[in-house]
Amino acid sequence: MNDSLALLAWCDPARRHVRWTWSGIWVGVLLVDRHRVVYRVGDEEKFSAPLDRTRFAWRGGSRMTAARFDLHLPETTFRLYLSPPGNDAPQPDRNLVDHLAGALDRLSIVSLFEGTLGTLGNASGMLGNALTLPGAVAQLRDGHRASERLRAHLAETMSPPDPEARAASTPEPCFTRGDDHTWATAVRFSPGGETIACAHSDGSVRLWNTRDGTPRRRLHPLGHGVALQDIAYVGAGRVLLTAGDDRCARLWDVLAGEELARLAHPDAVSRVTVDAGNRWAATVSEDMTARIWDLTTGGLLRTLDVDCAHGVLFAATGSDLVVSGVGAACSGRTETGTGVVDCLAFSDDGRLAVNDSEESAVTVFDSALDHAVAELQNDTPVLCGAFSPTGRSFLGGDEKGDAVLWDIRTGRRLLTLAHGSPVESLDWNRRTGLIATGTLEGLTVWDLRGHPAFLEPSQ
Repeated sequence: MNDSLALLAWCDPARRHVRWTWSGIWVGVLLVDRHRVVYRVGDEEKFSAPLDRTRFAWRGGSRMTAARFDLHLPETTFRLYLSPPGNDAPQPDRNLVDHLAGALDRLSIVSLFEGTLGTLGNASGMLGNALTLPGAVAQLRDGHRASERLRAHLAETMSPPDPEARAASTPEPCFTRGDDHTWATAVRFSPGGETIACAHSDGSVRLWNTRDGTPRRRLHPLGHGVALQDIAYVGAGRVLLTAGDDRCARLWDVLAGEELARLAHPDAVSRVTVDAGNRWAATVSEDMTARIWDLTTGGLLRTLDVDCAHGVLFAATGSDLVVSGVGAACSGRTETGTGVVDCLAFSDDGRLAVNDSEESAVTVFDSALDHAVAELQNDTPVLCGAFSPTGRSFLGGDEKGDAVLWDIRTGRRLLTLAHGSPVESLDWNRRTGLIATGTLEGLTVWDLRGHPAFLEPSQ
């Protein structure tokens, strides 16, 4: 293996969960060798520590944030990013290349690769094209590649590989649909399961035939590069509800491609959901509110103040509503945790799955939310998830790029579906049994019905 690794990294010394401003963000170089971790900004060393006294805790990414982790040092903790954490993040100073080259001269062996600054050579090679910033999609993908290199470097340096880290016998996907310019932000099966909708970062919704992956149609709710954040089907599948950065949730006639109604918000809309009876919609806005709407009239019924809401979900039956934020999932009661709650999922019998990004675990609560019935452990934060149609297993998509299937009764990992980037969204269709995942590469559809791990071991 190479003795040393040098990566461009953005650092937030305040470790903010909510980033309303990028003031105080550093842009520098993270240097990791067999003995030490060093972070330099220009010619200034911000911090360093022995590698054996340093812990990397990988955090959940977002649709505009790749490869985020907390670096725990003996005296303090820093939050770092391996790609720009948002469009308005500070950009590298041109002098950084000179400081990078100087730092590399002091390393015995250097491993560099294509990163967010373009192609970097080694200490004695060319540094041309180093300040050419690619588009947002390329930045995210390069950040995840940087994450993979860093994780591999740490695994080889600090511990031997774990032969049981991944479940064996991974099935092949039915099909993958995507392009080099956008990424999937949300995936949803139609109620009948014959169509799958995939929202994209360019503001489009692409509809695919679930059986063979042929295109059905494309909607353009936003366009102009404005990202859609979430989608939900209404009724039998003729109407689609979309959430976007344009401060609106919109109802669309899927067949006609026409906008039916617009639910206005004071800030970007990050999540939408519809109750089982198709009477109400719930939305989460970045103004830290959740709103409940009457789908018949389009009127606003109620506004709830929430603590940095990350998700919203109606129960599979009844009218219970769960809103998640930092360290809590609320539904009459509050179940507290230590990290951001990104993943919410309800089973058909009312059990609720909630992740804790700090602990990288998913906790399953009973229908009354008064005690936990299972805890599913993972090595990285779980960003999204769904119960199996029978409710005996749970599938969670994580920041590393795996969709992990657990047996809820035993907590045992049954299967791992590997992806090349974080699994931002997934859906498990109750009628067909098919699974859809959304990543930087786009939409992927899986059929586990014939796989041994899908034989529901809790029977």
